[in-house]
Amino acid sequence: MKKRVAVFANGWSNEYIELVFEGIRKKAAETNVDLYAFVNYSSGAEGATDNQGETSIFELPDITMFDGAILLTNALNLTSERKYLREQIVTNHIPAVSLEYPLEGIPYLYTDTYSGIYALTSHLTEVHNVRNVI
Repeated sequence: MKKRVAVFANGWSNEYIELVFEGIRKKAAETNVDLYAFVNYSSGAEGATDNQGETSIFELPDITMFDGAILLTNALNLTSERKYLREQIVTNHIPAVSLEYPLEGIPYLYTDTYSGIYALTSHLTEVHNVRNVI
């Protein structure tokens, strides 16, 4: 039986979503996994009436029907969305990963851009004697 993985995201950052989904889709195809995407367009305003319908998209799936979940947490706009998804996943013991944003009880992956920029700047100033990086 194929594994089923739910992916939760906010669609306002469509270029980011497109890139991440492409990687997820490729890996899922290689490993014979079915993906289920739940994408909303909530705004950043907690409590805005428009968000009621948008946030309910994440309440549609029965999380227990999935073998795992991927949260594009850094793209979620509302604290309530992160809190709801975390509670559902942790309570139901669903293996999950959060991207770029730590959630208690869920492993997360993050990009360390600081170290790369620091190394690049150090190289320019120490090896090439650049004094005005900008």
